[in-house]
Amino acid sequence: MGRENTVAGGAPWLLYERGFTILEILIALMVASVFITAISSLVIDQAQRHEDHQMTVVMQQNGRAILAVISNELMIAGYSPDPSMKKGVVTAAIDEVVFDYMNREGVGETVGYSYIRAGKRVGRRFNGGLRQSLVRGVAAFKILYAYDKDDCPAPGYGKLEPETGATYWAYDSDSDSMLDAYYTLDNSEQPTADGVQSLTTPSSIARIRAVKIWILMRSDGQKNRGSSPLSPGSLPGVDLARLDTDHYSYRLYTTTVKLRNMYY
Repeated sequence: MGRENTVAGGAPWLLYERGFTILEILIALMVASVFITAISSLVIDQAQRHEDHQMTVVMQQNGRAILAVISNELMIAGYSPDPSMKKGVVTAAIDEVVFDYMNREGVGETVGYSYIRAGKRVGRRFNGGLRQSLVRGVAAFKILYAYDKDDCPAPGYGKLEPETGATYWAYDSDSDSMLDAYYTLDNSEQPTADGVQSLTTPSSIARIRAVKIWILMRSDGQKNRGSSPLSPGSLPGVDLARLDTDHYSYRLYTTTVKLRNMYY
């Protein structure tokens, strides 16, 4: 048994039977709080990274899917067993494309894709009906058109004819069925710093031979871990540099669709 001692009144107590001091308790609490804080920070960080990753995955899936849908449907633009019924692109705006084709029953169909600014969505309209929203989170939707200016023979299709050594992609700026404004694309098919310019001689949209589409997707919510810089690239009329600081994730998707049914 441990060595005994006495206190006032003669009550014995054991020298070894004593509790923690206030200092020891405070040190233990401090160490525990540091440990708990570190674990909590790690859990929160992982949860935020997972949320950011999920938003990015959904955004990428939506971007690839809508680009594939539009591209596949554009492939049938202008299809018709009767060449006299061939039209192809009938609206060639910078944020809307409308085209027609003839179905298997010989009935003409019209399909249109356009940008819904209010909801940052891309909408689809069939035969002039109500516009249906296909995908949300679209920061920008731009379309330019390559045209055959002088009925040039293949392989000129799918590219604008050079004027003074430049390659132009145009659009109809005033809905008169004439391509009258254009952007110059560099060797990597990105718009140059020249910006939008006017065609000296407008060309009919009936001469359109290819369509180039840009879709800039934005995540549904702001990132928890800061902004996500865009990869190199640009699209007509949109300043991508300002988007790198608003804490959303962005992805730019682009493709060129040659209108195979519009080759002479």
